[in-house]
Amino acid sequence: MLQPGPVFPSGNSEHSDLTVLQNHICSKILSFSTFASHYFSCLLQICYAINLGKEIIAVQKDPEALAQLMLSIPLTNDGKYVLLNDQPDDNDGNSSEHRGAESEA
Repeated sequence: MLQPGPVFPSGNSEHSDLTVLQNHICSKILSFSTFASHYFSCLLQICYAINLGKEIIAVQKDPEALAQLMLSIPLTNDGKYVLLNDQPDDNDGNSSEHRGAESEA
């Protein structure tokens, strides 16, 4: 029921399996809803990153608190980047094994 356009590019969305009806009364509402939902999740990731930065700055003077915070942060397999989504990484969903080794270094 979604009308493709600049707000909802066909094929590039997680909702690409929805049926498109060109003149359906709900197509504008659903297009906006999908658009807002996608950008809201991006906004949540940005807010999470900003809050995480504030937490790191707050605990920098206490090495134990910093180590504890770093253990709670989901990292990529190489330990260089923070994961902002909740999808499991390629390490069978168990990234804490790598985080522990990374935080001790």
